[in-house]
Amino acid sequence: MPPASRYPRLWWPDARLRQPLGAGAKTVAVERVYAAPASAAAHVVGPVAASKSFLPLLEAAGGASIVHLGSVDGFQGNPHVASYSASKGAIPSLTHLMADALAPFDIRVNCVSPGWIVSSDYSRLRRRDHAQHPVGRVGKPQDIAEVVAFLLDRDNSGFVTGANFVVDGGMTRKTIYVE
Repeated sequence: MPPASRYPRLWWPDARLRQPLGAGAKTVAVERVYAAPASAAAHVVGPVAASKSFLPLLEAAGGASIVHLGSVDGFQGNPHVASYSASKGAIPSLTHLMADALAPFDIRVNCVSPGWIVSSDYSRLRRRDHAQHPVGRVGKPQDIAEVVAFLLDRDNSGFVTGANFVVDGGMTRKTIYVE
């Protein structure tokens, strides 16, 4: 495997990797960013550290793909989860930057930004919950999984990199939310 130093710097200067905690996992200590909420570390530094750890394997695979998970809250904002919204807002930009930096290594980087996805008791949703969405229903995990599978399939998405796919049943285009 090529040395990690041959890859572009994909983390901000104040981050440093610490020793593995086990099973190859790494943690990232962030200096001078300590005032940022914990969600920033989880949602921004996490994808960078994970991607950095797997770069040699991804390059060796040839034609690899990284898919980040953003959120529609990242560009619409949600006052109930402000730090989550802010950190998810960084993901499409990170995706674009990493797509450009990793293209020479034949690694594509894209983002999927889900809207309202219900993974538990779907039957508890109300008719008006579904009616808010132009497609007439709230999303399910399978809706996201299908887009991710498309992005991981080089034969179908080999020309796609640096893109953010909003998967929200058209809700953000409607811009009217029912309370």
